[in-house]
Amino acid sequence: MSSLPVFFFVAVCFLFTGGHAERGARQIAGDVFCPPGFQKLLGRNCYGHFTTPSTWTEAWTFCKSANTELLTIDDSGENQAVSQWITAKSTTDKAVWLSGNSMMGHWSWANGHGSWLALSFTSWAPGQPATPPGQQDGTFQCLVAENGQWRPASCRQSHAFVCKYEIDGLVSPDGMIAG
Repeated sequence: MSSLPVFFFVAVCFLFTGGHAERGARQIAGDVFCPPGFQKLLGRNCYGHFTTPSTWTEAWTFCKSANTELLTIDDSGENQAVSQWITAKSTTDKAVWLSGNSMMGHWSWANGHGSWLALSFTSWAPGQPATPPGQQDGTFQCLVAENGQWRPASCRQSHAFVCKYEIDGLVSPDGMIAG
C-alpha cells in the first residue's frame, strides 16, 4: 500500500483539528471546507445544527464561544437552503433559534460581536408577528424558524439551534482564516 493516501488522510485530519470553527475552516485547491460538525450550504457559509434543547441565551452563548454566530438569515435562498437542510437532518423538532430578538424594541439580529443589525429579510409565518416587538409575559421575544417560517417565542423556551460561520472573504490565500 502506498504511503501517499495515508499521508493525505493524516494531513486532512490535521487541518480540521481544533476546538473552534475559526481554526477549522480551510481552503484547499480553491475550495473551502467547513470544520467538523459543520456543513457548507450555498457554497458560502458553514452551518452547525445542534439539537440539544437550549434557551435563546444558551444557544447564543454556545455559538459565540465557538467563534460563530447564532443563525441569521440574509435572503430567501439561504432561508430555503437552511430549512431544507434542517428538515433532512431532524426527525423530531424542526424548530431552531434564530439570532433575531426584540431586545432593542424592534426586531433585529444580535450578532456575536455585541452589535444589533436590522432584519433586511423576513419570512414570517402567516399572522406573525402577532404583537409588536417587545416583551410578552414579562420576557423579551426571540425568533424561532420552523419549515422556513419565522415566529416570535419567549426567549426562555428551549429549542435546537444553528450556529453560522461566515466564510465569505475570510479565507486568505494561504488557506488560513483571515482577521
